Amino acid sequence: MPPSQKIQVKLTDPIDPLIETEQVFIPFPLSQEVKKSSQWAAWARNTPFGILSVSVLEIIFYAASDEKTQKLLRFEPHKLTEIWRFVTYMLLHEDWIHLTLNIFMQVLFAYFLEARHGSVRILVLYVTGGITGVLGAACFHPDLVIGASGGVYALLISHISDIFLNFETLNYKIYRSACIGIIVIFDIIYNVLHANFKKEPLISWGAHMIGGLAGLFLGLVLFKQKPSIARTRRLVLFLVGLLLYVILLISLVIITVQIKKCTPKDAIRKRYVYFC
Repeated sequence: MPPSQKIQVKLTDPIDPLIETEQVFIPFPLSQEVKKSSQWAAWARNTPFGILSVSVLEIIFYAASDEKTQKLLRFEPHKLTEIWRFVTYMLLHEDWIHLTLNIFMQVLFAYFLEARHGSVRILVLYVTGGITGVLGAACFHPDLVIGASGGVYALLISHISDIFLNFETLNYKIYRSACIGIIVIFDIIYNVLHANFKKEPLISWGAHMIGGLAGLFLGLVLFKQKPSIARTRRLVLFLVGLLLYVILLISLVIITVQIKKCTPKDAIRKRYVYFC
C-alpha cells in the first residue's frame, strides 16, 4: 500500500462551525483531480458572497449613475431628514480607483469573516458601520460624502473583535493582528500626506474612524463564539459591545442635533457651530 499522505481538511461540524483546520492522515494517495476538487470546494465555502453581491451593486451604480442620481443618493449634511442617504451614499464612488480600492479591501476583509460568521451578520455589520461612519463624518466635517469607506473600516476593525472572541480557535491571529496595524498606520500616513499635498477630493477620516469603532463594538455583538466558552462571558461581551455602540450612536446623534440647532443654514456646508 502506498504511504499515507498528510493533508489539511476543513472539519464541518454543524454544532461548532468555528472549528479550525486540522491535520489528518489519509491512508491512500489522493489524485490530482481530488486535490483540485477539495481546493475549489474550500474556496467556494470561504467566498464572501454577501459582500461580493454588494460589490457588484456598487459597480453597477458607478457605471450607470449620472449627476442627477449622485445628487439624489449622496450624503449631504443639510439633508439629514432624507434618511436613505445614510445608506445609498455607500453605492457611489469618486472614480474607478476609489471604487476598485474599496471593493478589493472589503472583499479581502470579508473573506476571513463570512465563512465563520455568515453573510447576514457581516452584511449587517458592513451596512451599520457605514451608517454610523457617515454620521460621524457629518459631526466632524461639513461636506458631501460618497464611498463605502465607513463599511470597509467596520469590516477591518471588526477583525479585532473576532480575534478577541475566538483567540483559542483562530489560526494566524498574530499575522492578522499585524496586518490590521499596518493597514491602519498606512491609512493614517496617507490621509496626512493627502491633506497636505492634495486638497481634493477630501478624505472622510471621520467616516473611517467612527466606522472602525462601530465595527469593533458590533463585532462583539454579532460574531459567533465557540460554544465551549462560558455562557456568562459570552453574554457579558455581547452586552458590553451593545452598550458601547449605543453610547457611540447616541453621542453622534446629540452632536448632529446640536450642530443643526446652532449652525446657520447658509453656513452648514462651510463651517459648524457646536455651541449656542
